[in-house]
Amino acid sequence: EPLSNLDAKLRVQMRTEISKLHIRLNATMIYVTHDQVEAMTLGDRIVVMAKGLVQQQGTAEELFKSPANKFVAGFIGSPTMNFLDAELSESNGVLAACGAEFKLDLSAELRARLGATLGRGITLGIRPSCFKLETKTAPGGSGINLSIKVSEYLGAQSVLVTQCGEQELLVELESSSRFERGTTMAFSVAPEDIMVFDKKTEIRI
Repeated sequence: EPLSNLDAKLRVQMRTEISKLHIRLNATMIYVTHDQVEAMTLGDRIVVMAKGLVQQQGTAEELFKSPANKFVAGFIGSPTMNFLDAELSESNGVLAACGAEFKLDLSAELRARLGATLGRGITLGIRPSCFKLETKTAPGGSGINLSIKVSEYLGAQSVLVTQCGEQELLVELESSSRFERGTTMAFSVAPEDIMVFDKKTEIRI
């Protein structure tokens, strides 16, 4: 881990230099790191390991968009993916995931893979950038209510630390709106942006 003891600004500069060196030498390099940003920006192919076992290998895009399991999904991406415990329900022919303060419709593709196992416990995976701010959640409609605990202003983006029932979630939004601590806001998530994991095996369904 050659960059582990450098400050944040120098780490970025050194990542660029290592990338240039790799191109110039045209040689295979093996780079070991706990920093997923380094892995995603430097690696042509990434091997994600946990407890001495390979969890998944592929390009940064493949691991980000199609993680094999909950560990890979939570490791790749910054801010990290949110996980929500939920149960399957059905209303008007639409399969949804329900829990405290939320009901989120699932895609037809997920419905085909999950089958009609209503009441089954699952784990939802939602990336912070997939939340869309709404004026309010319609009664019985698809949406999630989140209570804002902390608002981190990062320039063009703001990262909100929120609470949904007993679970803490991260939300990434443009900083054009004001986010007051202690307020509860309504959000939506597109069905195609929701991942589902088996609660016991943690394998992506």
